[in-house]
Amino acid sequence: MALAGVLVIAAWLAWPQAPPQVPDEVAQMGGADQVSQGVEIGEEKAAPKAGETEVEKNGEENAAAPAESEAPPFNAEAAKATPATPASSAAAAGASEQTANATPPANPPQPGNAATPTPPPAVVDQAVATAAATTPATGSSPATGPPAEAPLAEVPPAAAPAEGPEMQAPGGAATQANAPPAANVPTPNTAPPVPAPAFEAGAAAATTAATTPSPVVPAPATPPGTTPSPVEPGAAAATAATAAAAKPTPVGSYIGIGDLLLALDQNAKNWIRVPQHTQLFGGEQLLALPTFRTHLGLGDANLMLNNGAEVDVIPPAKVSGQPRAEFGVRIPYGQVIINSGLNGNRVELSLVDEDRVVQLDPSSSLAVDVQRVFEPGQTGKRGPAPAIVTWFLTSGKAAWGAGKTAQAPATWTTVHGEENSPAAIEKLPDWVQRETVTDIERRARERLADAIVPGQAAEKAILEISDPSARRRTEDRTLAAYSGAYVGQYDALVRLLADVNQRPFWKDEIAALRMAIARDPSAVAGIQKAFALERGEQTANDLMEMLLGFDRAAIGTTKDEVKEGALLRLLRWMESDDLTTRVLAAYNVNEITGTYQLGNYRPEHPKDKRDIEMRHYFTRLENGELMPKNPAP
Repeated sequence: MALAGVLVIAAWLAWPQAPPQVPDEVAQMGGADQVSQGVEIGEEKAAPKAGETEVEKNGEENAAAPAESEAPPFNAEAAKATPATPASSAAAAGASEQTANATPPANPPQPGNAATPTPPPAVVDQAVATAAATTPATGSSPATGPPAEAPLAEVPPAAAPAEGPEMQAPGGAATQANAPPAANVPTPNTAPPVPAPAFEAGAAAATTAATTPSPVVPAPATPPGTTPSPVEPGAAAATAATAAAAKPTPVGSYIGIGDLLLALDQNAKNWIRVPQHTQLFGGEQLLALPTFRTHLGLGDANLMLNNGAEVDVIPPAKVSGQPRAEFGVRIPYGQVIINSGLNGNRVELSLVDEDRVVQLDPSSSLAVDVQRVFEPGQTGKRGPAPAIVTWFLTSGKAAWGAGKTAQAPATWTTVHGEENSPAAIEKLPDWVQRETVTDIERRARERLADAIVPGQAAEKAILEISDPSARRRTEDRTLAAYSGAYVGQYDALVRLLADVNQRPFWKDEIAALRMAIARDPSAVAGIQKAFALERGEQTANDLMEMLLGFDRAAIGTTKDEVKEGALLRLLRWMESDDLTTRVLAAYNVNEITGTYQLGNYRPEHPKDKRDIEMRHYFTRLENGELMPKNPAP
């Protein structure tokens, strides 16, 4: 280090010394003394001892000095003789070993080239100032070539860092935070420079203001490393408010863990499986298939759709009640459990025959069972089926209407808008407390859920599973057939009525077809089409007549009317060669008379055996003993 210091001093002494000159711009402003007025630099530090090089001095100081160094004292006489070197000149000149906490008597040579003499300080400082003024703020290297002089008054000072002892220079080198500001020309899409201390009231401030460029409004995509220009708070708030108003607010969500939920696509008129974590905004028509127990969240309440249930989420704008209900659902049919939140919930429930707003206390549980009542009769009388609503308050308290309340555990019913008073209940239905499926049904629904892809129509998967040629398990095909009746597919359920292996379930399958009609009268056309596809047009008419059933007018009330009425036609259909016809005919006879397998008649028996069994029916009809179970009043 001593040898290097001697070489540096020798090189500096050998270099021709030019008399110090004051820049013209500074002379025009009144000299360095006026420029430096009002600028506080820091405490005074001792100069290096004689024979001690700046590199050695800095090495000792840097070994013991803290991260933040202090600037040397300002000397007006020295400023007139030699312009102060900016702290960033060491980094711009490539001398990374020097710092700005001392005023060197000479500049050392460039690192890696100790034999090259260093130019005089005035030349170096002028070149460094010019390079710093022309260096882009994005960190790119300055262009090579002779530096061009820039007027000092046109160079605005750089903004001081917000915090921390150091800031990153454009080229990547760290500069001291308390060093004099470097001369940087502001680039587009950067924040306006922070004003520096005024040199002199009037001329300097006016010159700086005149030469400072106005802020540039940033493009929509701001390049990395730049700071967007400020936007007026009022405009930003208005834009954010408009965007928030345009975006609908969700009223709930579907979690989708271990269950299945379908939503009706109003345009395509098919049912789509809802993906997990889907938000609900109101207006959705949602369906849980048989054997499933599907979980929804509305507000801070939880809803469970059980074993084939539909709910329509009421849009927030249509929710009623005084005060206004927090959310609302329409329940056309099925079993729904509502668990209120910790603060309780005010819920609008739209049922088949009425609408009501129910106030649930915190942590209350209300189960609602909406069953459509199938009324036998032909197509001309077919209309929306009435509903019987059974309520079960399992915990907490509920209030509705004009002062009506119920305290758990309680139950009551509503029929045609009329309801009885809540009564205490000792044992709740099983479906309220838990799932009521067998292990076989649970495995079948898991396979059905795997086959229905989220975001796609459910009808195709249900049709494929219910196809007898697909060699599926019997329980899988049965569940798919029942599920098809909820999404408008009746072919599979109609085919089961002609399957001898389904004999124990024929009664349930006929009831499922009738409930489809009770839920939606338009199902009549779809079921008739399925009958025609399986049994032909003429047989389909007879099958559809039996499926719709017979009212008292068609059956008759007197013995003579009954002998010539619907029962006589049904007995003749029980002798048909078509199995589906015999199944539906026997079902209607047993329903009307309240009997079961008179003479041990079974639709699946061979013809010769059925002929013997049928004699019991005709004999009793002729004797007036085969009469409706509910005689006319």
